[in-house]
Amino acid sequence: GKTIVMTMSFVLWAMTHFNRFLQQAPASEKALRSDAYNRIGDCHFYNRSYATAEQYYRKAAETDDSQGDYALYRGAITQGLGKDYAGKVETLKRLINNFPQSTYAEQAFYEMGRAYIEQEKSAQAIEAFDELIKRFPKSSLARKAATETAMIYNQSGNDEKAIAAYKKIITDYPLSEEAQIAAQDLKSIYVDMGRVDLFAEYVAGTSGMQPVESSEIDTLTYIAAEKAYSRGELEVAKKAFEEYLQKHPAGAFRLNSYYYKGVICYNQGNEDEALENFEKVLEFPANQYREEAMVVTADIYYNSSALEK
Repeated sequence: GKTIVMTMSFVLWAMTHFNRFLQQAPASEKALRSDAYNRIGDCHFYNRSYATAEQYYRKAAETDDSQGDYALYRGAITQGLGKDYAGKVETLKRLINNFPQSTYAEQAFYEMGRAYIEQEKSAQAIEAFDELIKRFPKSSLARKAATETAMIYNQSGNDEKAIAAYKKIITDYPLSEEAQIAAQDLKSIYVDMGRVDLFAEYVAGTSGMQPVESSEIDTLTYIAAEKAYSRGELEVAKKAFEEYLQKHPAGAFRLNSYYYKGVICYNQGNEDEALENFEKVLEFPANQYREEAMVVTADIYYNSSALEK
């Protein structure tokens, strides 16, 4: 309440005095007039009057182009907040072309990539992020740009490039938060691919990464099979459940694996294999699948006896 009122009062006071300065300052004072336009733009930006703020940033750049990198950068940000992503990209390009040594160049490449993402232009976004990483490889924004690139590949289903991008983050920035995110996303990709073994091998051979415990491998291997089942990839799921049961004979998810494998076989008309799996389910003490397993088992036996007659 009170703090906000005081702050807003200060913003109004600042705008009044900057406008008064512009009325009095000679046209020859380009640098000072440009700075005043920037400050008025900042005031409108603070008040979330983005369209008006953009107008003042534009005036600042036009008044003294030699100091226009701040105005262009802030103008681009206001365009983005107004969802003019194409305009934001063009303004950032002007900044980079006109002020290649600007202290805002790094942010400009990152914001350009983000603007391309908003326009669903993934290839252009990756180009902007790659240029940022090339020019500023050690910066915090380079790490973020690398993560954005990996996520683009991941979300587009390009597993090969996503895996390579995430591994590069882990190699280039091993102790960073981005490396931790990369490791988690990498794990998810391998699980979706049903190749938990490859993830475990990679972790074991990569310095600084925590080894994957056998209990986690057990869980991830089962999750990979269950995901294939939920996607309707029944043959893939069946094979994955079989591999889980072979590799983890005492695994925590044996019951679930026998059940889902039995369901797949039964729906495919393979009653002998279905029966074998449902009978395994019945060997477990009271469980959530027992009743269904009993019904299906009884049905299979009934059908086989009817055929014999």
